[in-house]
Amino acid sequence: MATDKDDALIDAAFATARASDPPPSDDLVARILADADATQAAQHSASRQRSVGGGWRGLLGVIGGWRGASGLVAASLVGLAIGAALPASLSAVVPGAVAASYDLTDLGPSYEIVAEATE
Repeated sequence: MATDKDDALIDAAFATARASDPPPSDDLVARILADADATQAAQHSASRQRSVGGGWRGLLGVIGGWRGASGLVAASLVGLAIGAALPASLSAVVPGAVAASYDLTDLGPSYEIVAEATE
């Protein structure tokens, strides 16, 4: 368990460490600032290059280039083909997919429920 004497020794050790902390040399500060300037310049030129590629180039960059665009086109065409398929051919693949038919009145409340609620 720590005592007041231990706390005093620790405080003295920290005070000594704080007092003996040498400032960084001028050479170190100059190298740090040069590295920071080079990093900022590289980030600035990279952001300028990204902003130049607008329009189709920017869109292709967002979706992954030509590979992404070709995958997107292929998936769109497959979806269009499935959507345009006749329900008879779809029911052959998924049995019972077209067996039930629905009407817009199925989405709303029935008239009996509305009549009971108003009574």
